[in-house]
Amino acid sequence: LNIDVTSLDGTFSKNINLLISAVKNEAKRSSLLSLVKEATQAFNFEEAYEGDKELLIHKVFNIEHQEADTLDFSTLQITLKKIFRLQKAPIDTVLFETVFPNRNILDLAAFKVALKEELLKVYAKETEKKLQFDVQKKLLELTNMDLPETFLKRWIISVNKQAIDTAKLDAEFSAVIADTKWTLIKNKIVISNQLQVQEKDLRDNVMAYLQQTYQGIDAAFLDDLCTRILSNEKERNYMVEQMIDKRVMDTVIEQSTFENKTISMEAYEHLISHHH
Repeated sequence: LNIDVTSLDGTFSKNINLLISAVKNEAKRSSLLSLVKEATQAFNFEEAYEGDKELLIHKVFNIEHQEADTLDFSTLQITLKKIFRLQKAPIDTVLFETVFPNRNILDLAAFKVALKEELLKVYAKETEKKLQFDVQKKLLELTNMDLPETFLKRWIISVNKQAIDTAKLDAEFSAVIADTKWTLIKNKIVISNQLQVQEKDLRDNVMAYLQQTYQGIDAAFLDDLCTRILSNEKERNYMVEQMIDKRVMDTVIEQSTFENKTISMEAYEHLISHHH
């Protein structure tokens, strides 16, 4: 289904393609199948995908975590725009060229090799994210730090423009403490290792992202787009923070020792799913 998705307050709007068979909750699949074109209804994406936030963010909506943090996936409106059906393509050179343009893949054996390479990249990225998560968790466990919790609660309540539910704050306060501890640990690592982000590094990082996202686009256009992104203070600060986070994690990983293990595909999928 091709659908328009909007938030109730109108701050979020996006057109997405939704594969019915990928919706995990059976009742939600049925409700989608009952839609007619241009019909609008409330839709709980969190329930539909059984709480798999990573899947929603990266596969269904294809947005950044920063944007997802302000979005309630359980209270969105959807409007059906188009209905289309996927058909299996013939396994031939047309398919090979469509999936891997300009790779000159001529037979199924070479196509499988290319698919394996792409899958390895995906799994390497997932493994890296899991490793970073585990390293951060271990550092938090190993670092003894007494924080002024009463003061922090008062401060959070005072700086927020909207009223805060104290019961909800109490329930989520352990995450606030962990986040505060990690910020302090991260800052210590930055200072101790003199980690910095130079202007050239920042620009190279943004350009690499743009080149990967907009393959085949004129280099002069991407260079201009990069300049506009970095001239936006909010975007710039976000990019710098992302690079600092990566350098902190790279530094910790370089100074640590790990034991590599080979596990089955099923065990790996369970491990990553549990992490998500």
